[in-house]
Amino acid sequence: MDLLHREVRFARRLVALQPREIRLLETLIRNGDTVVTRAMLLETASSFHFDPQINLVETHISGLRSKLALGGLPDAIETVRGIGYRFRTAGAA
Repeated sequence: MDLLHREVRFARRLVALQPREIRLLETLIRNGDTVVTRAMLLETASSFHFDPQINLVETHISGLRSKLALGGLPDAIETVRGIGYRFRTAGAA
C-alpha cells in the first residue's frame, strides 16, 4: 500500500480502490492481527455519524473483498463473527 500515491497493490496487481476503501484497508493493515470493530471502521469510513443499522462498512468490505480477490487465493479480509474484521497476513488461513 502506497499512501503517498494512494495506490494499492495486492499479489503484484494494481487495485483501483475508492478513497473510503483505501482508508478501511489502511486501518485493517495497520492493526495487523488485531480485530477492528465495525464501529471503528465506520469512524474510519466517514467523518459523519451514521445510524449503526446502515450497512456502510459491510458494503465497502464487500467491495474490497471483490477487488482484492484473485483466483484461488483465500479472502484477504477475515470476518470475526460478532466482533469485526481483520486483514489476513501472508500465510494465514
